[in-house]
Amino acid sequence: MQLSCNRSTYVLPASLVLALCLFGAESAKADFLEYRNGSLNGDASVAEPRDIAGGYITTDSFTLTSGASLTQFTGGFWVDIGATPSSIQWSIGTTSFGNDIASGAASGASLQNTLKISNNGFGADVYESTFALSGSLSAGTYWLTLTGTASDAGEIAWDGAKPPPALTSSAFQFDPTAMPPGSSAVNSEFFEVFGNPSGSPVAPEPSSFLLFGVGAVGLIGYVGLRRRKKIAPAA
Repeated sequence: MQLSCNRSTYVLPASLVLALCLFGAESAKADFLEYRNGSLNGDASVAEPRDIAGGYITTDSFTLTSGASLTQFTGGFWVDIGATPSSIQWSIGTTSFGNDIASGAASGASLQNTLKISNNGFGADVYESTFALSGSLSAGTYWLTLTGTASDAGEIAWDGAKPPPALTSSAFQFDPTAMPPGSSAVNSEFFEVFGNPSGSPVAPEPSSFLLFGVGAVGLIGYVGLRRRKKIAPAA
């Protein structure tokens, strides 16, 4: 009996510590939507997708109303039917096609693809893809530039945005086949930028409150057990 009491004495605090640690981890990874340009489209008659493979480069502007540390990108991409986006190279700059703030690449496990439209009627499957971003930005307007490849080495295009919400991004595409090669204004693309506001506390996700509740229940049980042990008569 004494051994059983000792086990309970240590198990409950351990449960509490684990729950509180998980609560902190869940809170720390919460992201905020900092900017959104339109919605997933998938219809070329509404807005044309813009190639980002084979030497084509597409850049879109986005505006932050306050400072933020960027964490994630979500956007729409067209690929040949049966293919998937396989890698995307990105950069963020203060000018169109710029990379003076941050740059990186996503592929494999770091590029999360979700099929949204199968055979959209224009010879393509449309995916919503997510990958990590970086860069600490102050309030202002910046440019996000993308190039990429598809799993079948075929075309990959950035989905043209449709409202709602409002389309507030400006966009340019570099065309390597133009004579001479150069860039021109195009319709803007669908994308979302997430981050943590500079100087703001991170808001816990709903699952964090559940974890905190588990920890609280464990603490209550532990305190109750200690009290029962103190008032129990000696055998």
